[in-house]
Amino acid sequence: MYIFIAFFMIILYCFLYYMVGSLADYFLKLEQKGIMLKTVIGFFTYNMIFAIFAIPVKCLLLPLSTLTLIWVLVLAFLLLQFIIFLRKTAFNDLKKAIESFNENKLLFCIFFILIGLQVMILNFCDASNAIWDEAYYIGTVSTDVYTNTINQFNPETGYILKSLDAEYMFECYQNHSSVMCQIFKIPALIEVKTVMTSIIVFIYNFIFFNIGKHLFRKDLKKINVFLALLFLINIFSYNLYTASEFFVFRTWEGKTICAVLTFNIFIYYFMKYIKNFHDRKAVISSLLCGFGGMAINMSGIFLLPVLLFALYFPFVIKKRSVKVFLDMVILMIPPVLFMAGYLAFTHFFTITIG
Repeated sequence: MYIFIAFFMIILYCFLYYMVGSLADYFLKLEQKGIMLKTVIGFFTYNMIFAIFAIPVKCLLLPLSTLTLIWVLVLAFLLLQFIIFLRKTAFNDLKKAIESFNENKLLFCIFFILIGLQVMILNFCDASNAIWDEAYYIGTVSTDVYTNTINQFNPETGYILKSLDAEYMFECYQNHSSVMCQIFKIPALIEVKTVMTSIIVFIYNFIFFNIGKHLFRKDLKKINVFLALLFLINIFSYNLYTASEFFVFRTWEGKTICAVLTFNIFIYYFMKYIKNFHDRKAVISSLLCGFGGMAINMSGIFLLPVLLFALYFPFVIKKRSVKVFLDMVILMIPPVLFMAGYLAFTHFFTITIG
C-alpha cells in the first residue's frame, strides 16, 4: 500500500512544482521554456513559499496540524490560480512535450531510462556513511508527526528542548516532510528516503538537461552522453570531495540539495546571464532559487556567496560593469539574510519552549 502512496506522492510533487513554477513564470514574466525548467524553478519557489508560512508557525510554537491546514489552503489557492490563469498554457506545454518526444523517441527514452536507473540504484542503495545524521533528520520528521509539534523535541532522546534550535530555525525541509506525512499518513522513512530521493534525482537531471541544452546547442545525442557520463561519475567516483558523496549515499538530505541542486541551478542561470546581462529574468530566477535553496538547507549561507563571487566577479572585471557587480550583490541577499537570522537567534534571541 505504501508503495502506491509513495508513487502517487512523487507524481503529485512533480505536478505541484510544475504548477508553482508556471505561476512564477506567468506573474514574474520569467519566460521559462518547457516543463522541465518550470518544474525546477517551481521546486525552489515551492520551498520558498512553504518557508514563508512555516517559519512563523514554528516560531509561535503552534502545532504541526496548524501548519498542515495552512499549507493545504495555500496549495488549494495556488491550484485555483493555476486553473484560472494557466490551464491553456499547461495544455500547450504538454502538447509541445509530446511533440518533442515524438520527434526524438529513442533519445528521450534513453534520457528517462537514465533517470529510472538512478532512481532505482539510489533507492535500493542501503549503504550510508552518516547514520547519525539520518537518525536525526528522519527522527525529527517522525517525532514531529507523533507529537504534533515542530522542532520542539530532540528526536534522539525524546526529551523536549528548552528552546528552538537556531540551526534549524529557518530550515523548513524536514517540516515539509512532516506536513506531507501527516496528510498522507505515511511513515517518515518512506517520504524522506523514497519519495524525496526520487524527486531529487528528477530535479538533478532536469537541471543538467538544461545545462546540456546550453552547452551542446540542444543536440539531444550529446546531452544524453553528457548525462550518462555524469551518472557514471556519480556512481563510480565517490569521495568526500565530489558531489557524489552526498548524491549517491545521502540523496534525500538538505545538504545534498544545496550541493547538487542549488549550486548547479545558479550555474545554469549564470550561463543565461552572460549571454545577455541586461535581461533581468536570470537574476529574478536566481533570487527565487536562492531563497528556496536556503529555506531547504542553510549550509549554503557561507558557500553560496563564494560561488557567486567565483562566477560573477571575473565577469565584473571583464565587462567593467557596475550593473553586473550590483547583480552579484543582489544575488547574495538570500544567504546574507538567512545568515543574519541564524546569527541573531544564536547570539541575541531565543524562543523558549514551554
